[in-house]
Amino acid sequence: MEISVQLYTLRDETEKDFGAALAEVGRMGYAGVEVADWPPFSDEEFGRRLADAGLKLMGAHVSLDEQESHMEAKCARLQKLGCNRITIPWMPAEMMDEEYINSTVVRFNELQKRAAACGLELSYHNHGFEFADNKFEHLAEKCPGLKWELDTFWVKFAGRDPLQLMREQAGRIQMIHIKDMVPGQTEVTPDIPNPPILEGCIDIVALLKLAEEQNLPWAVVEMDYPGPDPLEAVRRSRDNLRKAGY
Repeated sequence: MEISVQLYTLRDETEKDFGAALAEVGRMGYAGVEVADWPPFSDEEFGRRLADAGLKLMGAHVSLDEQESHMEAKCARLQKLGCNRITIPWMPAEMMDEEYINSTVVRFNELQKRAAACGLELSYHNHGFEFADNKFEHLAEKCPGLKWELDTFWVKFAGRDPLQLMREQAGRIQMIHIKDMVPGQTEVTPDIPNPPILEGCIDIVALLKLAEEQNLPWAVVEMDYPGPDPLEAVRRSRDNLRKAGY
C-alpha cells in the first residue's frame, strides 16, 4: 500500500504555485497525489511535473455536474496520465433525502456505467450525512457497481466504526482517506484544524493494517482544515507515518 495526499489539503499552496507545491510533496516522500482542482497547465506539462517529483496521479475528485457533462473527456485526460480512478467528491445532503434518493441512485448508476465504458472505476467520497437513517446502506444496495473512497474521519464523526464499515464493505472500497481528529470533536470548522496524522485520537495504524489486509493500493492523507502551516502539517503526517512503518 502506498501513501498519497489529497491536494485539497494544500489548496492555498496550489493556488499560489501548483508546481512548487507538487515538487514539495514529492520531496516529503509521498508516492502520489489526488487532485481536487485541475492544475493550471497542460496534461503534458502536468505529467512531466509529476514525473520530476516522483509522484503518481492516483485519483481525481471531479464534481457530479462535471462528470455528468464531461465524463468521457475527463476519463481520457486521467488515463493519459496513468490514472484509472475518478471520484465523486461530494453531493448536497438533500440528494440523500427520501424525496430525491431514487433519482440520485439513477444518476450514480449511469455515471458508473459511463466510467466503466472508459476503463475507469467510479467511487464516491463520503462525508457524514450519508450515514443517517441507513442512507449509506441504501446507496450501497441500489448502486452495486459503485466503489467507495472511504473517508474514515467522516465515518467516525458520524458515530460509526470505520473498521467495521471497512469489513462490511470489503471488496467495494477503492482506497481510504485518512485524517485525524481532535478528542471529543463535535464540529468541523476552520477553528478546529485536523491534527497531523497520528497526532489525534483516531487509530489510524489499525485502519492502515486492515487496508493492507484488504489489498487496498492507496491510503490518502487529507485534512479539511490543516491549520496555519499546511505544508508543515502534511510533512509531519508523512514523517509520522514513516515512523509507524508506512
